Amino acid sequence: MSEFLDSLIGHYVLDDEKLVVAHAGMKEEMQGRGSGAVRSFAMFGETTGETDEFGLPARYHWTADYRAKAMVVCGHAPVTDAQSLNRTIDIDTGVCSAGI
Repeated sequence: MSEFLDSLIGHYVLDDEKLVVAHAGMKEEMQGRGSGAVRSFAMFGETTGETDEFGLPARYHWTADYRAKAMVVCGHAPVTDAQSLNRTIDIDTGVCSAGI
């Protein structure tokens, strides 16, 4: 199973580079690129080095600084309703992890 998951692409660039889909997100300078750092960001995002109230790694909110032309659809950070900010949409409503 881990071989299969490792073989998957880290993120998708679609619709003539107007749409990017990734698990945790994708900064503009990483879009369409392939490397360990890009895959890691796509899968896990960027952490601050601190932990949140649940003991999980605190995430840097890259969406606050995002200003690229491509819309990014991602998840990884559960929210009660889909949230949009600066051409990003977080669609992770926590069905798997929080049971929302």
